[in-house]
Amino acid sequence: QFISTGRAYQKALHNVAQAGKSYIDCIFHLSQSAQVCKGATSEIGAALVQISEVLKEINMQIVDNIKAFHAEVLIPLESKQDTELKQLQVLHKKYQSGHKYHASALDKSASALKKHKKKTKNKYGFDQKEIQYNRQVKECQSQLEEYQLTCLKTVLIEERKRYCKV
Repeated sequence: QFISTGRAYQKALHNVAQAGKSYIDCIFHLSQSAQVCKGATSEIGAALVQISEVLKEINMQIVDNIKAFHAEVLIPLESKQDTELKQLQVLHKKYQSGHKYHASALDKSASALKKHKKKTKNKYGFDQKEIQYNRQVKECQSQLEEYQLTCLKTVLIEERKRYCKV
């Protein structure tokens, strides 16, 4: 949002500079017309020429400031935003691949437990293999939760680095 408002500000300043240039050109043409006349009007024309020259210098300074604002403020902010976006995309992709790995391991162990329960449907009690499958499901689930917790901590640390600068 800061960058977009900065661009809007730059555009508004550019429009002001263009309007100022048009105004200065009108004053200059008026001064040329006044200088052709005789008497006090020619003196007023000379004064208007000086005024238009000063206004041209001011307008040139405004244009230079607009260019400096673009080069020193907007471009660095845009490049920083682009690099941060790329870093966040890399982190997100890394998280997705790790989550997919842990979730697939959990799904495999859960499906193995389900198959085993289907096979031993009529038997009462727990056999050693079912206990092992239950333990494996719980282990995979805890690994997935631990991975999610670790990634959440990493994200919070990254956010603190980016936005909590003193």
